[in-house]
Amino acid sequence: MNFPINSYDNLEKKNKFSDLEKNKIFVFNILREELQNIKQGIDIMSMFCNKERITFDSKTLSSYNALEGKDLEIYVKNILKTQKLLIVMLWSYELKEKFESSYVSPKYINKASEINGTCIKSVIDYFGIENYVVVDYESAIKELLKKNEKNEFIYYSVWIFCGPQYPILPPINGKDNSSNPYWVEEFINILIEFWTNGGSLVFFAEGDLLYFQINLFLEKIEFSKNEKPKFRINGNYHGDKTLTQDKDGKLDRERIFDKSKKKVLIKE
Repeated sequence: MNFPINSYDNLEKKNKFSDLEKNKIFVFNILREELQNIKQGIDIMSMFCNKERITFDSKTLSSYNALEGKDLEIYVKNILKTQKLLIVMLWSYELKEKFESSYVSPKYINKASEINGTCIKSVIDYFGIENYVVVDYESAIKELLKKNEKNEFIYYSVWIFCGPQYPILPPINGKDNSSNPYWVEEFINILIEFWTNGGSLVFFAEGDLLYFQINLFLEKIEFSKNEKPKFRINGNYHGDKTLTQDKDGKLDRERIFDKSKKKVLIKE
């Protein structure tokens, strides 16, 4: 709300803001009603929903297919075609076989798992995104330094699967990785340059010890006014609530979701 200069004294201004504060629920109700009048389909969230585009009715506790016709989702098929994603996987099953899932492996980035028949590639392919996977710093640096004819980085985003601090790297095609693990600081420096020039960075820090690279990034990066972030990533957090699968679809207990493929329903 704007006030003309010199038209109200401080007390009157405070009263105006006070009135606005009291009416905020009313104001937001009007905004909500206006937004509800905008026609949207379930496909607008299709990248997060199942392929059947099921809608859940909280009143009847039932699910149904709400839409027919042309897709209305924000991210239509091939919308990001020509975009390239670099995946830097610095941790894998082979480095700790007794404790890690065998599906935590570079090969399952582009190969569907036997459990659910999906992988990262099967998702990003829909949007037309290409990906390239590396498991060491030297290869990652070489890829990140590649530029097109316009002198632009060829990758729009880098996903980093973090590993521990000790100098080990995932094997390559089952063979020991002879790449130099001490290139990590140069790798982080390149990531910072990439990010400063508008590139997207996504770090995956999956629990205790697997957060070395993100913390090194936080240690080196500077945001506005030469300020460095004061927080670091560590420990394990399993969440206050964990949803588990109910393959029978009975939903007869708390914190479960329907995995029977009959409908999509979450019960708290």
